Amino acid sequence: MDRLTRLLGLLTLLMGTERTTAAELAHRFSVSKRTIYRDIQILEEAGIPVVLFPGKSGGIGIMEGYALDRTILSQSEIANLMRLLNSFVQLPMGMDQAQIYEKLQLLFCKNHPEGQPTGWQEIVIDHTSWNSRTVDLQKHELLLQAIRKRQKVQFQYHKPTRDRPEERTVEPYSLILKTGYWYLLGFCHSRQDFRQFRFSRMGQLQALQEGFMPREVPQEMLNIQENWFRHSPPIEVQFAVDREAIPRITEWFGVDALKQQEDRRAIFAFSAPEDEWLYGLLLQLGDQVEVLSPPHLRDVICKKALKVYERYQKLTP
Repeated sequence: MDRLTRLLGLLTLLMGTERTTAAELAHRFSVSKRTIYRDIQILEEAGIPVVLFPGKSGGIGIMEGYALDRTILSQSEIANLMRLLNSFVQLPMGMDQAQIYEKLQLLFCKNHPEGQPTGWQEIVIDHTSWNSRTVDLQKHELLLQAIRKRQKVQFQYHKPTRDRPEERTVEPYSLILKTGYWYLLGFCHSRQDFRQFRFSRMGQLQALQEGFMPREVPQEMLNIQENWFRHSPPIEVQFAVDREAIPRITEWFGVDALKQQEDRRAIFAFSAPEDEWLYGLLLQLGDQVEVLSPPHLRDVICKKALKVYERYQKLTP
């Protein structure tokens, strides 16, 4: 932990408690008592009223009534940061993130003496999947450590377009959460280029002892807009929905996608790259949806639906 981070942690900790001891602070921040006293001197020189209480019941504290200047962090900014960190409580936070979260809690409570109801949160975000939470957490923890230690990772990658998995050796750079799915951004040695790898397609993941020197990441790889991992250009899709299915489709696409509503049906529109994901989505909508445009997309969906029908006909006695 660098000195600036430790000083901020020391300050917020002192503001959140009446008093503590140099020994407790030294243990907390994994430094010597001598370092703690030097840090306190720096805080005093910066105008922070640190008080040293003598005697057996003495210790270190902050002058009563002192509060951080709002120009550092306003209460709304602190609350927003806490909401952001709250959205990651399901993940294995590292020591630094856990300490930041604790510091913000202390700072927030210090300036809100009236407190708030237990468990009260304005926004609750849970981005873990329904069926693979434990597996995703394990992958997340292993990859996060590999990124920090600059260690290569190896895994079997199961691509939907291939019958067999491919072994990949990757330099990990970033973990990306997009539309409810986790991805690893890294430099793939077999492709000699940066790639995104979806967690659910990675098997037999392991960290290697071999390290790597960081490369410059292309800016387009960091652009996580809607179509960041798709190479085909987006097309405008319009489809009609029977009246009975309008509530369900509205839940899926949102009211902004609803362009026209009649007595017996409604017209929806959205933009997406044309690929297998789009075909699967339209097939998933069922028989209460009819693609209107583009015309060639109607033919694609019709042929795919016919193949599904023919497959099940073979299985039917």
